[in-house]
Amino acid sequence: MKLEKLVQLTNLKLANQLLYYVELLPYFNMVIDDINAIMNTTFPEFPEPPLETDEYTAIPDRYLRMVVVVGAAYKYYVIDEEGQGTAPAYADEYNTNMFIMERDYLALVPDEYQADIRQGSVRAQFDEDYGDRGLELHGFDFTV
Repeated sequence: MKLEKLVQLTNLKLANQLLYYVELLPYFNMVIDDINAIMNTTFPEFPEPPLETDEYTAIPDRYLRMVVVVGAAYKYYVIDEEGQGTAPAYADEYNTNMFIMERDYLALVPDEYQADIRQGSVRAQFDEDYGDRGLELHGFDFTV
């Protein structure tokens, strides 16, 4: 997605604010940090000016609209005291959309953006001895 479009959509969520990319950049990157923490990924931050590219292509446009735009607006309102009434509604939308992204996109994340699985993740490893849901405790096999 073009960065200009991302800024435009975020400004719409912010009641037609006229913020520039550099003003929204910290909020975009806060959302990327959340995505990376929740999904155990390594998506890059949004580029700092001067821009070498005018697009962000690491995450599909759908999730940029659903998660990054809403998340940036939510984080902006949380920091801005005037948005306290709006922030809870955006928090609900942000959390719902983050869940949808995690549910639908986690298995499709390109290898280049997947973090080391030993860092913790919702991705399960299949165990050849006990299957994907088995548990061994003191020599007994408790499969669910």
